[in-house]
Amino acid sequence: MFGITNIIHFCVLYKYFYIIFSFRLKNVYLYRQIYMQYKYVCSIRYFVSITYS
Repeated sequence: MFGITNIIHFCVLYKYFYIIFSFRLKNVYLYRQIYMQYKYVCSIRYFVSITYS
């Protein structure tokens, strides 16, 4: 069973990586790409975990 806690841990890690990369890289377009990917992946995974749990 792929629980909601796994999703939350994944998203928290992803958010930390996003923050670290945004401080290191001074590229606004890249921030946006990473952030949109983060939002998409986390929302999809969260929805799937609720639907199939």
